[in-house]
Amino acid sequence: MGTRAVYALALATPWAHAPKLPYSYVEPTLQGPQTRLDRRSRLVLRTVALTCAVLGAGLLALRFGWPAVAAMAVVLILPGNAEGFARAWAEAPLLLAFGLVAVSYGSRWFPVVLGVASTAKLTAVGLWPLALVRSAHGWRSRVLALLATVATWVLLTPPSWYRGGPGLLVTLADARVAEYGAGQSSSGVLFLPARYFWPFELALALLLATWAWRRRQPTRPVGGRRGIATLDVTDGRL
Repeated sequence: MGTRAVYALALATPWAHAPKLPYSYVEPTLQGPQTRLDRRSRLVLRTVALTCAVLGAGLLALRFGWPAVAAMAVVLILPGNAEGFARAWAEAPLLLAFGLVAVSYGSRWFPVVLGVASTAKLTAVGLWPLALVRSAHGWRSRVLALLATVATWVLLTPPSWYRGGPGLLVTLADARVAEYGAGQSSSGVLFLPARYFWPFELALALLLATWAWRRRQPTRPVGGRRGIATLDVTDGRL
């Protein structure tokens, strides 16, 4: 719902207009000219998507420094990722969600921010176990922090109000399997778009970049030579 809200706000501006009918991959009656955006509206939505992506990347850089810059560069170089952030898909809002989660980590507001960020895309729900990490928020009860995350997500996801709250996640997962299984796959097996893999690529690149950055940091010399402590015999000090 978070991604839909972002683009709905963009469509509510005077510079964009929503199509007359919604588009569906599986319903032929919901395909055609009446389900397409005009050129000006596409430009507005893509501008919003790029803004979300830039903000998300900036927040990651604010949190992790140069390793995040290097990791984002790697992700953008990999095929298909740059295009995904430039389209009105969930990828750019998801990147913004990751940035918000990163900068709020360690604050008492982290569980709430995590719940808000999880509305961007189902992928972000995979970050919910972070609410069980005490250092992520400082709450006395980690279970209460997780419940706050889930409650925030439920509050901001109206379909969950009549689908069993977090039980809606099961319905969403089933819908994704059906959509990318028999729906969009001609072979009948589960088909996953390439844009679904960039969060894992980003996480791996960030881990490697952080490791490399820490490796290259110089160690402070102790005594006369680097890494070797020397004893001053005159006064007995190290």
